[in-house]
Amino acid sequence: TRCVAGIEADRKRCAAYLESSVGLATILNRFIGYEKAAEVAKEAQKSGRSIKDVTVKMGLLTEGDWKALLTPSVITVPADLRRIKLK
Repeated sequence: TRCVAGIEADRKRCAAYLESSVGLATILNRFIGYEKAAEVAKEAQKSGRSIKDVTVKMGLLTEGDWKALLTPSVITVPADLRRIKLK
């Protein structure tokens, strides 16, 4: 309720910031393991590519897996990540 009238989020830019966040490696740990998640984070930092791009290009997750992991209910509340099934 304390916002400037008319302000709207740039959804594409917000998504790009999210996909680039090295902090996403913590979510990936459960699914690809610590070593691979660390490798992804390092490569993303080194190359300037997003975590999503590196993970998909390395064949560690599919686009569908990525979408399943990055739903608001998974990344914004405490959750049992074991319940998320990836293909």
